[in-house]
Amino acid sequence: MRDLFLAVLLLGICSWGVAEDRGKLDGARWRYSMKPVAGRSEPRHGAFRISGDKIFQGMGKQATQVGTIIGKVREKPDPNDKVRVKFTNLRARDGSKVDLSGPVFFQSFGEVTGRLIDGDGKHWNFEASRVQE
Repeated sequence: MRDLFLAVLLLGICSWGVAEDRGKLDGARWRYSMKPVAGRSEPRHGAFRISGDKIFQGMGKQATQVGTIIGKVREKPDPNDKVRVKFTNLRARDGSKVDLSGPVFFQSFGEVTGRLIDGDGKHWNFEASRVQE
């Protein structure tokens, strides 16, 4: 029974975000979470795809660009390599949207973290993981 529970939990975690774009967008799929550095804002979670230097989310039946990667990313980045990202209307799972920008650092292949600043000057701790090629 325990193994069945773990299998169902793992399947749910791995498939989370599939409904986001149903595989119709090009690029690697990433899952993100961000928490406010200070204040009472709730953490936000969501997913996006990266193709080249562009960041997309599924909006209705089509892809909408919600961000840009500024700077060169090597094919296999080293830990602590840095690029800047700029998001416009990044949508969270709860439907909220936010504009953010700032540096992100590669922790390992497919794992990035950073401190981004929104349009109101609020700082967010941002983490993202690559979940599908």
